[in-house]
Amino acid sequence: MYSKLICVAIYLFLLGTSDVNGDFLFKFGWYKTYPNGSRTEVSEISSLDKAIIGDTKYLKLKAKIPVLFPGSVKNIEHLEILKLVSCNVHTILPQAFRDIPNISMIALNDNKIKGIKTGIFNNLNVSTILLHRNKIQFIESEAFDNMTRLIKLQLNSNFISYWDNNWFKNTPQLSELYFRRNAIRTIPSRAFKNVPARNRKLKIYLSKNYISSLEQDAFYGLKECGQIWLDRNEIVDLNERLLADMEYLEVLILAKNFLSSVPNKLCNHLKSDLISLDLTNNNNLTCLDYELVQKVKLTNVQKIRGLDCGCIKNLKNKFVNNSQNNEINSDC
Repeated sequence: MYSKLICVAIYLFLLGTSDVNGDFLFKFGWYKTYPNGSRTEVSEISSLDKAIIGDTKYLKLKAKIPVLFPGSVKNIEHLEILKLVSCNVHTILPQAFRDIPNISMIALNDNKIKGIKTGIFNNLNVSTILLHRNKIQFIESEAFDNMTRLIKLQLNSNFISYWDNNWFKNTPQLSELYFRRNAIRTIPSRAFKNVPARNRKLKIYLSKNYISSLEQDAFYGLKECGQIWLDRNEIVDLNERLLADMEYLEVLILAKNFLSSVPNKLCNHLKSDLISLDLTNNNNLTCLDYELVQKVKLTNVQKIRGLDCGCIKNLKNKFVNNSQNNEINSDC
């Protein structure tokens, strides 16, 4: 009998909290249809559609919307920018966004979203999705598949603890991945296998996670890439074949890790010199190999307490003797 009462109590609690707005998307709020336009106050809204706000290109809404249910935003043909920032959203259900063919940006940052399911964003024409400063812990493997116009995905400052190498199938224009300030610990084998293989504009931001392990083929499949940011992690060593499949890379940021050495053959497979290698604040690092540094146009080794200045002086002298323009920034 006691257990039955507990079950009933739990059911009633879930029923009471599942939709705090009853049959409405939200009870009270306001919206703008121009960035600097005036506010229009509304109440007891069941969905955001053309009948309510008109066929606008821009929509910024401020209201308490705990759940974006199917059809919450729909039938706004010319809508390009949608901002649902700081709206207390914690759940987005599949098909929340319907019949908005011209959408280019969806901003859902500064909410309480816990996860991203398949069917929310798939097949939308959106190019920018902002999801930073939420409480996201999981992203389903197919959540960002078949997004042929997606360029920028912003997921900084969440609680993501893993990287799924099955993300991003059929995203041919993907160029900016922001995963800073999460809880990722490992970059797995072929982590970016679905990301466009040749995109010199591609920027991967993995700064300030808890990354301590990168599989030796973590970047396998990436032939050309613009920037990789791995600073402020817990990386102790790098496999010399980490970039073995890469032909072009402009910037590699490894500052504020725990590296004691960097493989001398790390950049050997690049067909052109790495433009910038940042190793600042790796205080276990004492010296660098000439074979590595000669493949980099600018090597930054400032603020490294244990750095052997004799080593740096010898490297600089070799560049002069060999008429190379490589530069080393150091505190020596």
